[in-house]
Amino acid sequence: RLEENIISSDLDRNDVVDTLDAVYLLMYTYFPSEYQNASNCDFDANNDINIDDAIYLLMHTYYPDQYPIV
Repeated sequence: RLEENIISSDLDRNDVVDTLDAVYLLMYTYFPSEYQNASNCDFDANNDINIDDAIYLLMHTYYPDQYPIV
């Protein structure tokens, strides 16, 4: 399941979860119809993908042990 979540968090599909994915997720929060493949990135499990999820993904890129994608 963890690997599936990491793959689904690679929003720009460049085979690595990085800061560009966090930017992509941030753009999704403003333009969801244009950035559609971010629908499973609700990292805080509040049933809403928002800026908090983008920040979490950004923090994961710098501190993956402290901000795991599960």
